[in-house]
Amino acid sequence: MVACVSTIPVLWYFVYAPIHELSHLLAAYLVGAWILDVKLIPSRLGETAVAWIGAEGFTSEWTRLIMTASPYVLDLVSIAAGMYILQRKLSRNAFRIGFLFMVLCLRPAFDLVCETMSYASGFRGDLYHIALSIGDPATWALLTLSLVFSAYAIVIVLERFKGFPPADDHRIQTPLAPTFMKSTALLLLTALTIAPLHAQTTSIDSPDRHFGISLHNGNSAAAGSWFLTVCDKRSDRQTVIIPRIALGLSRSDEDFSKDLRLVSTTAPKTITEDYTALHGKRSHCTNAATQIVATFENS
Repeated sequence: MVACVSTIPVLWYFVYAPIHELSHLLAAYLVGAWILDVKLIPSRLGETAVAWIGAEGFTSEWTRLIMTASPYVLDLVSIAAGMYILQRKLSRNAFRIGFLFMVLCLRPAFDLVCETMSYASGFRGDLYHIALSIGDPATWALLTLSLVFSAYAIVIVLERFKGFPPADDHRIQTPLAPTFMKSTALLLLTALTIAPLHAQTTSIDSPDRHFGISLHNGNSAAAGSWFLTVCDKRSDRQTVIIPRIALGLSRSDEDFSKDLRLVSTTAPKTITEDYTALHGKRSHCTNAATQIVATFENS
C-alpha cells in the first residue's frame, strides 16, 4: 500500500507536462504548422514550469485555435473515458486503478484548474489566446462547464469505489478503497502544492496584436542559450520575420550567454508613453508597448 500511495504522485509529476505539450505538438503538426522548439519533461527534480512547444506558420486564426485548445479537448475526452472505464471496475488492483484514475481523471482536472487560475490572474497563456478567438464570455462559459464536469466525474468515480471490495470478499488481503483514497488524497495534495508554480510558454503580443515575441531555449536542458523570435501577425498566415535574437552578454572574463536558467517571468504589462517632442513634424507623441521581465541566472 505504501508503494502505491507514494508511486502514483511521482508518476503524475512525469506524465502531466508531456501529455499536455504532446497534444499541442500533434495538433500543430496536423494543421500544417512547423515546430520551432520542444521541451517535454523537467530537467531536474522540482521543476514544473519548463515544458513547452514553440510553433509557427499557422495559416489562419482557426488553425492556431485548434493547436491552442487541443490539450483541453483531450482533458475532457480523458475524463469522460476515465469515468466510463473506472465505473466498470475492471480490476481489483489498487495501483492499476489509482494510476488510471490519475491519468484519466485527476491529471486533466488539474490541467483545467491550473489553467483557469492562470487565466483569472491575467497570465497570457493558452486560455488568453483562446479568448482572443472566441471571446471572453464563451471562454469562461466553457471553463465553467468543464470544471463542473471534472468535479462530477471525480465524485462519481470515488463514490463507485467506496467500500470496495465487499467485506466478505476474502480474496483481497489489502482493502482497495483505503489504498485508493490515500493515493488520491496524496495526489491532490501534490497537485495543489505545485499548481501555483505552473506556467505556459512565455510569449507576448504588441498592444495592436500585429506583432508577437516568444522566448525560447536553444537547448533541451533547463539551462541553455535563450533567444527571442519575432512574428508578423498582420496577415492570415503568421510570418516569422526575425527567427532568432540571442540573449545574454559575453565578456572577456565571463560568458553570460550560455548555461542560462530561467528563474521567473513577470505578468505582461502594458506601457503607454505620452510626451512632447523637441523636434519633428509632430510635437505630441504617444507610444504603447507590452512588457514582461524575464530573470535568468548563470549556471
